[in-house]
Order: sequence, then C-alpha cells, then structure tokens
Amino acid sequence: MNGAPRERWLALSGPDGTVQVRVVDVARARHLRLSLSGDGPRLSKPAWVPLHEAQRFLAERASWLHDRLREQAARDSGLPRLAWCEGERFDLPLRGAPVAVELVAGARPLLVDAGHEGLRLALPDRPPEQRQRLAAGCLRGYLEQAARQDLGRLLALWTPRLGRAPTRVRVRPLRSLWGSLSARGHLSLDLALALAPPAQFEYVLVHELCHLFEHNHGPRFWARVEAALPDYRERQAALRADGARLKALLAALLQAPPRARPGG
Repeated sequence: MNGAPRERWLALSGPDGTVQVRVVDVARARHLRLSLSGDGPRLSKPAWVPLHEAQRFLAERASWLHDRLREQAARDSGLPRLAWCEGERFDLPLRGAPVAVELVAGARPLLVDAGHEGLRLALPDRPPEQRQRLAAGCLRGYLEQAARQDLGRLLALWTPRLGRAPTRVRVRPLRSLWGSLSARGHLSLDLALALAPPAQFEYVLVHELCHLFEHNHGPRFWARVEAALPDYRERQAALRADGARLKALLAALLQAPPRARPGG
C-alpha cells in the first residue's frame, strides 16, 4: 500500500438524513478525532482501534456533527454552484461590493476587467475539473493583486502613523485567522479580506500592526488599537458577522473538486 492511510466509510443517520463519514487509519494517531472540511466529515483513528469503536465514537458525537453540517450548509447556501461553462455568471463580493463575473470561451485562462459590465473569465474547452482549477488560478491571482494594492495603500498610511512596519508581508488563504504577526515581524493576512469591505480590511491590518508593540491581547494592546481606530469594535463586529461566509466563499472558489463519496 506504499504506506498510504487506509480509508473506509461509516454511515451516520440523523434528522437531516444519512451522512457518509470518511474513516482514515493514521499510523501516528493516538486517539480518535472527528473533523469537518470542504471534503466532508472525516474520522481519523489509530490503526489499532476497531471499526465498531469508531462507530460508537461517531454516534456519541452525532449531535455535534449534524450541527456543524447545518452551519456549513447555511454558509454555503449563498455560494455559486458552477459547472464553469461559457455563459455562466456569478457575483464576486470584491471589497464588499458585488462584481458580476461572466464565464466566456477562450484559448487560455484569463480574467479581465470589462468595466461597468464587471469581469470576464475566459476558460478553454477542458473537462470540468480542469476548468475549475484554471478558474481558481485566475481568481486567486486577481484577488491577490487587489489585496496587495489595498495593502500597499494602507501600509503607506499607517506605518508612518504608528512608527513601525512589518519586516515581511504575505497575503494568502488562512483557514481560521484573518491575520497574524510573528515574533520576527512577519505579517500574514487572509486573502478573503479582498472580499471584505475596506473598513474591515483596515481593522485587521491595524490590529496586526499594533502587535508590533504589544505581543498579546491585553488592555494596553486594545488601548493602542482604539487610539488608532476609535470605531474598531464596530468593524470587528461586522467582520465576525460576515467573516465565515466570506471565508467559505473564497474556499469554494479556490478549492480543488471534492472527493467522490460512496454512492456518488
């Protein structure tokens, strides 16, 4: 088996129907762990744990899993369901405002600004999974460029005001965080901020820049944030209210096609 983890499936019945849970034997695992991602539910277990114990563990956490699946469905309800074919359209919330994206035929993948008509995403004639990957590459490149433009403008505004600057800056998809600052001053920001309103992007950046002075979330840190952005609480609350949807949208647009599951 070339050391590949052994994979099986367990069915879990619930109020919303039957859920197929992928069970993966992990050689170095020390305990059972249930998780949920874009690929669906996964139960990781040590190879020595019998399947009937895994089934019992899953049944004990059925309520948690069904709650998470409902939350995921609620977030995903507004996501575009695309075959990535010519003529399809969807709205991309660029900087918090919807921008129409139209899919057109093209010899090579290319995303261009069509002015007041929105964006045009050209994709060559390929199988659906390949078109999705090509589209993801175009969208990621476009969002990275937009985020870096906004970041450059904001850094030029805020680093003179605060008196310190990060030593390195990266913009990339982050699973749970909106931003982080390392002890060396390396700043990472979530690419999903390109979808958020500018005030929320600015809040995350100022928040992380304040960590250049206070490496914690104590009273002095929040006092510094408030001195810079007196309305930071409103911006923070808005990001918390809509952030999960923006992260889910970015993940849906950029992720590879999901794994096939039993029964299709």
